[in-house]
Amino acid sequence: MHRMKLLWAWLIDNQQKLTRPVFYRYLPWLIFGFIGAFSFYQSLHIFQYKDFYAWTFLFLYVGLGFIILLSSKTRLFLEQVDIRLALPVIVLLAVGIRIYFIYHLPTQPIYDYATYQLTALGVSQGNLESLTLLEGKPWGYPLLLGLIYKLAGVNILWAQLLNVCLSAVSLGLLYLMANRLVGKGNALLITILYALLPSQIFMNNVVNSEILFIALLLAGLYFSIRFMQELSWKSLAWTGLFLGLAQAVRPVAMIYLLTFFGFLVLQLGQQRLIRLAKYGVILLLGFYLALVPFLALKSVIYQQLILWERGTFGMVFVMGTNVDSGGYWNQEDYDHIKSLFVKYDNNAEKVNKEAFKLAIWRLHRSEDFKKMIPDKINNMWAIDTFGFEWANNGPLNQPIVTDQEQLRTYRGLSQLFYAFVVFFILAGLMGARVEKDAGFRYFTLLFLAFVFLHIFIEVQGRYHMHLTPIFLMLLGYGLFYRDQKYHQGALNVGYSDREET
Repeated sequence: MHRMKLLWAWLIDNQQKLTRPVFYRYLPWLIFGFIGAFSFYQSLHIFQYKDFYAWTFLFLYVGLGFIILLSSKTRLFLEQVDIRLALPVIVLLAVGIRIYFIYHLPTQPIYDYATYQLTALGVSQGNLESLTLLEGKPWGYPLLLGLIYKLAGVNILWAQLLNVCLSAVSLGLLYLMANRLVGKGNALLITILYALLPSQIFMNNVVNSEILFIALLLAGLYFSIRFMQELSWKSLAWTGLFLGLAQAVRPVAMIYLLTFFGFLVLQLGQQRLIRLAKYGVILLLGFYLALVPFLALKSVIYQQLILWERGTFGMVFVMGTNVDSGGYWNQEDYDHIKSLFVKYDNNAEKVNKEAFKLAIWRLHRSEDFKKMIPDKINNMWAIDTFGFEWANNGPLNQPIVTDQEQLRTYRGLSQLFYAFVVFFILAGLMGARVEKDAGFRYFTLLFLAFVFLHIFIEVQGRYHMHLTPIFLMLLGYGLFYRDQKYHQGALNVGYSDREET
């Protein structure tokens, strides 16, 4: 009976007589096909021909591990285990691995992560004006880290342990969300994969806002699912609140908010405009209330009333439209944006407007923009070694691991793990009509929204970090519907046998 709730009956009933948009079926398959091809190319590229045998054995080990984990027997076993025992074991495994690498890779913050560290240090000393060093980036993460530094002392280890704790919270939220949609066995499986995902493990070493953002994001997604299953107004308010807190950490939670509401509009159609308007008001109210304390603090520091902010969208839009850099980060654009901050007295709103104008001008002038889209897809979605690359930063920005064999192993393990996840997602999309499920359409729409967005804005591999839980949810759906298809086939065979006798 519990699985019947997973079909989101109240949403599907409103869509039964409508033709489902074709992009839910074919566009994700095509995109994951491209990503899969790029990912395996990156896997091959990491190991040169002279290391063919080492690459082959690593490939076989990782592939065999995935086959064992994703086998029907493993999922059946996980379906039967006691969750009170299984989930703590998974969390302890994840925590242990992360702490191991924290002590074996003494990462030092550089670039924007060094700015987070300096800002948190200033906050811990009561200097809230140090938050202006962030140049328009959200203040949520350095405020939290600064409070921890004030209570426990300034030590990068506290930032790393904070990441470990947040990762454990994310694992629990991912399980709760997946259990509602694809059952306990598949939920435990994708929780294990998330616990072992190399990029997530290594990024715990880095003073970064991504892991805090993921924890808040998963909380928002969990309550959005609860709302769509139960129509609870409290769940809708919690969705807005957690996505608002996530927006205060990284300025992309608004995309999740708009996509969630857009999904409700697509599902309910135009026949329930009054109800949709109420949903939108509650959602935006919860979202905005979460931002009010940060906006109030910013208003006090800048001595002017700030009711809203755009974050750094203008900057990433400028970077993403630079043909010379391939839509990647580049010093020329950064220096230009920096000069705008000086010109407009660190006013992020004015800087974003000017940056937005420059990006639009570039799109109109450049005929080569469309030619770099495949490269942007490759850089954004196909490469997953960023976690190790950032974690491998030591004192004086020198790499901690220098042995070439170790480097190839860490990079290869990271890339192959990610490539196999993409491959099995693609296999799930091809093997079953998963788009019939409203939950699958919801997560697909979130993924497609960011694919479209990153065609125009800056691309870096670490920018897809917050989408890896969604990737795993899509993998869980593929396995769930494959099992359903198998069981339905077995039932049909049994029914035919009885008819013949």
